[in-house]
Formats: sequence, structure tokens, C-alpha cells
Amino acid sequence: MLDRNVLEQVVDDLLEENSLNKNMYYVVSNLSSNTGKDSVKNYIYDKCIKKVVIYGAGCIGRVLCDVLNEIAECRVIGVVDRECNTEYGFSEFTDIADLQNIEYDLCIVTPLKAYEAIERALKQYNVNNYCNVLELLDYKRKGLLDETGIFG
Repeated sequence: MLDRNVLEQVVDDLLEENSLNKNMYYVVSNLSSNTGKDSVKNYIYDKCIKKVVIYGAGCIGRVLCDVLNEIAECRVIGVVDRECNTEYGFSEFTDIADLQNIEYDLCIVTPLKAYEAIERALKQYNVNNYCNVLELLDYKRKGLLDETGIFG
């Protein structure tokens, strides 16, 4: 279960900074909502994801980790962070180069601003099974739109 004190600290941290943090606040608040959690859960179940690596040990990575830990069939097996950020409680890190040598189903990239640079780095290391955290949050909504035939 998501620790309320951790969530409040994350929100406080986000509100201290500016524009990018509006997007980060959006992601964190959606990950913390039942709709967001359901969307992540649906993505994980529909794609048979069992082992996850989180790229980004910031506030979004922390909240995402807590959400994933609520899914019994899913396990976070590593966290990649260029700066080995321990501010949000992560203490062990996986090097991006090691992603080639470990078994996992999906690497979820949480930094919003740096996504394109991280994507290039992942491709450089031949990592193909990754997605942006926004893809998980949009999954349920996109599925509902597809079911209605609006975009199909």
C-alpha cells in the first residue's frame, strides 16, 4: 500500500518546482488514483508482465514501484538511475548495461523530460522491451476508446 507520508512528500517536492513538475504532478496523482492503478494493473495483466525494471529513481519511480508492488503477480527486480538517486528510498541500482544480462519483461521509463535521450541509450544497449510510464497510465483510457470504435 502506498505510504501517505511518502505521497505527501512527493507532492510537496513537486509543488516546489515549476512547469515540468505540473506534468510530474499529473503522473503521480494519476498513479495514486484508482483509475491510474487500474490502468497499470490492466497493462501488466494484459501483457503478462511478471518482472519489471524501473528506469528512474525519482518521485515517479517511487510511486510506480509502490503501485507495482501492490500487484501480486508482478515484481520490481531492479532500478536504473544514472545518478543513483537515494532520495526516495531506493538503495540498490542496476546499471543500464546490465539490462542485457538480466531476465525481465519490461523496463518502465519514468523521467518525462529525458525520455528521448533515455530511449536512445536503451537502444544503444539493445534494450527493446521498454515503455514510457505515460503508456501505462493511458492504457485503460485507450482501451475504452478502441472498444467504442472511435479510433478503430
